[in-house]
Amino acid sequence: MNLSYDEIISAISGAVRTEITEKGIELYRFTESQERFFKGFSDDLKYKISRDTAGIVMRFKTNSESLNIKLFVHEKLIRTYFVCDVVCNGELLEAITNSKRKLAPGEEPKPTIEYGELSKKYILPKGEKNIEIHFPYYRQLSILEVSLTNGAGFEPIKREKLMLTYGDSITHGSEAAHPRDRYASRMCEYLGADEVCKAIGGDLFRPEEAAFKDDLTPDYISVAYGTNDWSANFRTLDDIASNCRQFCENLRHNYPYAPIFLITPIWRKDLNAERLAGDFNALYGALKNAVSGIENVWVICGRYLVPEDEECFADRNLHPNSKGFKHYSENLINELKKLHFK
Repeated sequence: MNLSYDEIISAISGAVRTEITEKGIELYRFTESQERFFKGFSDDLKYKISRDTAGIVMRFKTNSESLNIKLFVHEKLIRTYFVCDVVCNGELLEAITNSKRKLAPGEEPKPTIEYGELSKKYILPKGEKNIEIHFPYYRQLSILEVSLTNGAGFEPIKREKLMLTYGDSITHGSEAAHPRDRYASRMCEYLGADEVCKAIGGDLFRPEEAAFKDDLTPDYISVAYGTNDWSANFRTLDDIASNCRQFCENLRHNYPYAPIFLITPIWRKDLNAERLAGDFNALYGALKNAVSGIENVWVICGRYLVPEDEECFADRNLHPNSKGFKHYSENLINELKKLHFK
């Protein structure tokens, strides 16, 4: 029994628009106007990244004894490989992937296919169960088919709340072994919120991005930039703080009631390098002061969310691996609890 377009879309979270093409159901986390904004960058990379499926999940309840998923893998954005998590009652089934995960830092896995159709069939346990399909970050996949046992029930699952997540590659999920390992995914799970991911790898505080208003009403917003602002070496600390304030002011204008969690940068190995912005450790105070007086903005110090341990970072420097993301999400959730969120 093939699910219809309407049934599939009813179970999708994280996509602000969809489109049917010869490649299947395409899922987009940015509006067309937002994509045009990213296309204005000279290297076109941010536009390409904006087309991936980071944070997009399909959730539904079924009593089906089988599940067949057929996807179309688009041509490479910035990563050849990808992982798509398929979860049953909270337990990861065999992931849909075109490669093996990395075996060592810097070692690139060899994909079985670079693009084209890819399918997988699962035998499911008997009885009613919850299914989640977590689409990959840094690759674009379209849905060609989702099918269940003939006559099986199907009920979309939507979380009660909604969260917008802004940030750079770390919010995007870069170097997590599985998309559901992302700290943003775990944070949204804790808050009972569906995620709409607005993160772009390599991004900085750009107030223009926050000026775009989506046709939705978020219950929460998270903002996590600053490490690229510092390392890019063309902004002073005052510049970074000013852009941070304008970014949050734009969000507050568009979404006046949602709490904003401003997460300052996590540890990075080269934090003692000389930069125009000065001391990396000064970012927390500068960003906290920058948003002073903006209503309902909560500043969370990211400096100690991930241990100062190279084993927690895939590149031994900046990007957490799944172990690092576990620390990140657990410590972040503890900070949210201290602020009495949930």
